[in-house]
Amino acid sequence: MATAIPLHRQPASVWSFQEVCRRLGLTGRAERYQLAYIDGLIAEFGFPRPLPVRSRGRFIESAHRKATWQAAAVEAWLLDRLPPDVAAAQARREADAAAERLDARAAAIFAPANDQVAA
Repeated sequence: MATAIPLHRQPASVWSFQEVCRRLGLTGRAERYQLAYIDGLIAEFGFPRPLPVRSRGRFIESAHRKATWQAAAVEAWLLDRLPPDVAAAQARREADAAAERLDARAAAIFAPANDQVAA
């Protein structure tokens, strides 16, 4: 019987402001710079807007430190910016990592059955 993946280990479908900054390589910068940089990417390069949040009776769609983004939209934007060979290498690495996770899960599921057969 297969077991469910714990929620804390499932891929995030929404990324925080901190995660977006990490993915953009902005972690060593001041928050004001990070916010201005992301707003600039949104305005000039089509970077995905954060999910709207309601504050004081109106919706906010600009970058702020409690903002969240759809992970798939940010990943797609980032992949679109990579040269094709780099994107292909990254896709291979991700596929290899996924295959390793699947192999590890399969081994964990079938480990008791394998131990009984060997005995």
